[in-house]
Amino acid sequence: MKFKGTFTYNTLLEFPIETVWGFFQSTENLVNITSFPRIKVKGSSKVAEGQTVKLELNFGIWKTGWNSYFTQWKEKEVFEDIIVEPCFPFSSWKHRHLFSSNSDSDTLMIDIVKFESPLPPLFIKAGLYIMFKDRKRKI
Repeated sequence: MKFKGTFTYNTLLEFPIETVWGFFQSTENLVNITSFPRIKVKGSSKVAEGQTVKLELNFGIWKTGWNSYFTQWKEKEVFEDIIVEPCFPFSSWKHRHLFSSNSDSDTLMIDIVKFESPLPPLFIKAGLYIMFKDRKRKI
């Protein structure tokens, strides 16, 4: 059985959009702001439409590969990635990153994750909430 769900997380950052956008254009920065699971970039870390980024996720007791393909990229507005192959606990994953400038010094970043999983959405959303909240704290 597959469950479908959508998770949305808003992050208000006290940096201009140019700074925030630039930070998120390298998956190496994702490594620096993600405590769990630990992430290692395998190959290119460039975020661009048509680009595939290969990651290794370390959950402590097991490691798994995660290949993201960037389906959309529009400078200082949006980029979107999907997983190329299913990776537990996800059967599918589409992550849309939206950016908007609230002022010269503030940027609103909205993450929208659409997923399918054998686990109920409540569990997936709880895990994503913890991960995104921790990332926000580290930015």
